[in-house]
Amino acid sequence: MSGSDVVSEKVSVEARSTLEGVDLSATVTASPSRVEVGLPVRVSISLSGNDADSAEIAWPAELGTFSVRPVEPREGERFAAELVTFDAGTVEIPAVAVTVAGREALQAGPLAIESRSLREGEFDPAKFHGIRGEIAEPATWSPVAVAAIAAAAVGAAAAGWFLLRRRAAVAAPLAPHEWALGELDRLAGGDLVRRGEVHGFFVRLSDIVRGYVERRFGLDAPDRTTREFLEEARRSPLLGEERRAVLAGFLREADLVKFAGARPDAARCDDALALAREFVIGSIAAEPREPAKAEASR
Repeated sequence: MSGSDVVSEKVSVEARSTLEGVDLSATVTASPSRVEVGLPVRVSISLSGNDADSAEIAWPAELGTFSVRPVEPREGERFAAELVTFDAGTVEIPAVAVTVAGREALQAGPLAIESRSLREGEFDPAKFHGIRGEIAEPATWSPVAVAAIAAAAVGAAAAGWFLLRRRAAVAAPLAPHEWALGELDRLAGGDLVRRGEVHGFFVRLSDIVRGYVERRFGLDAPDRTTREFLEEARRSPLLGEERRAVLAGFLREADLVKFAGARPDAARCDDALALAREFVIGSIAAEPREPAKAEASR
């Protein structure tokens, strides 16, 4: 399905406050009502009534399966945000609380949209768990060759074990942020973007960020989808709501490059690299409750 196939319809729902002494009504609109997976849906809220001017809303970082980015309201709108989901099918946008004088006056929503995969029937990002190469037919080996290979393998393993023991005795393991910043420096010093390999750049960048979060906060989720990974990250009390929002936005933007064919320019790649670095540096102060499981397994 191409971008021109997206039907730019909209869906709306109305709500009225039942709070005593409050005169407030809301119209919530989502546009388009049918969208490709990973592309934004604009949700706007228009208000009417005597208390409309004093009404407030606090957009959450995530709303159901959607990541949320508040945007400037247009004429006739009081509040607006862009929502992105990687779920396909009929997806519900949960209601948002509208408050007056600190009290919840009404729930704006819910409403539902249709989210369709970019290549429906060919690929579903929610089912992606890594790239697997083709499996070649096994070769037939003679007993002599097998014995020689086995002996070489044993010798290599022994030598490797000895070298690793020596290295471990000399060098202390890197802290998670040291590892991540070093990997980001190596990525920045490479030439993937200059060669036009934006996809490879974002694959490596998201791998570094995910690897850092696993090491720093004790997550063990190397094969999780972005949604599953973020669900796991949400359980960590050390990764606050603001950091989780940054992480969610970063990984979902990377998914647009990896799975939906987005092609950001060199400046956007630099911005993404800087955001990853800021995320790592900004979360150094959090003190893990126990040694990271992911680090212990590496």
